Amino acid sequence: MNRPRLKPETVHLQNTIILHPDFEVAMDALRMCHKTSGFDARGTVIYGDPGVGKSTLLKAYKKQFPDEEFPDRTTKPIVYFKGRFGRAPTTKMVQQRVLSTMGIPYKGRDTEADLTDSLAQSFKDLDVQMVLLDEFQDILKRSRDSEDIIHFIKQMMDDTNVPWVLAGIEEVCDFMDRSDDQIQRRWHGAYSLDAFSITTDDEMEDFACYMELIEENLPFRCPSLLEKNMLLRIYLATKGVPGLISDLMTMLVEFHDGKSAVTLKDFTRAHRLARQGSRRMKGSAPFARDPFDLTPSELRRITGAM
Repeated sequence: MNRPRLKPETVHLQNTIILHPDFEVAMDALRMCHKTSGFDARGTVIYGDPGVGKSTLLKAYKKQFPDEEFPDRTTKPIVYFKGRFGRAPTTKMVQQRVLSTMGIPYKGRDTEADLTDSLAQSFKDLDVQMVLLDEFQDILKRSRDSEDIIHFIKQMMDDTNVPWVLAGIEEVCDFMDRSDDQIQRRWHGAYSLDAFSITTDDEMEDFACYMELIEENLPFRCPSLLEKNMLLRIYLATKGVPGLISDLMTMLVEFHDGKSAVTLKDFTRAHRLARQGSRRMKGSAPFARDPFDLTPSELRRITGAM
């Protein structure tokens, strides 16, 4: 049965990773963490608000080191999984999730010690070099055993010399700050991904450079995208959050005909489809009014007060 599908141009934009300064710094942190694999493994923490690109960062890094098939085995250099569970997670559930992610079978009656041994052997057999645990704050929020889980991860790093990266909101960074010295010694550094700001000229320039990269990946010309008032409109629509910018531009590409000139009405429609809908819901959009329907003087007044 036929079903609606996104346009190829929309899929291309969704799959395009647009780098920004914080992204590059965090990517360097992942590379440094990766270099400790096999020697004296040191993990790291990536944190930031929802939508700033944490999952995109981790998936982009994993993509650089894909699984490889050999006649006698498959290697999995990077293991990526999310810390979301249907119920309060335990150490055993985390162990089972990692094994499942790697495609390794286990028995429900296996003890934590059995699973730890299986993980250590699997890391060796599959040449696992780094583990990326995304949305770690869900484990912290829902688990009664978060301290046990972090100590299990630390022990795995000790035993296998495979570093772990923990990613999530700022609560993850706060949790690591409160952890004991043994835990802190195994993780070096915490790196934040932040939304763009337009408070200073330099910050506005960074935002403009980011939007220029997006413009280069659009399937049609959008000549007004880098004009200052347009940048202010996009900022108000998204608060500079890369994920919200992506939502906006994805809707623009999907519903624009690609032939006629892009207008503010096109952006209004994309904004409504991406965030507001036909009825504005509480928290549905960063800015209550339609930024693409504001006059230039209203734009300057509102953004000048931010």
